[in-house]
Amino acid sequence: MTAAKASGRTKSAPAKPDPALARRWASETRAGLVRRARRMNRTLAQAFPDAHCELDFRTPLELTVATILSA
Repeated sequence: MTAAKASGRTKSAPAKPDPALARRWASETRAGLVRRARRMNRTLAQAFPDAHCELDFRTPLELTVATILSA
């Protein structure tokens, strides 16, 4: 007996991507992408003003290792 059957759940089909959304993302310019990223960054900064990285690092390699070890 599989875990899905044991819990009473059934597998559902994966959601199909929205073609209109995919076209919009594909046609987005670099300037539009930067604008959207900056808007998201501002929104997150307002929502979480005291957010900071808990990982201690001095170099990109140390950050990579710290990220892997924290997972």
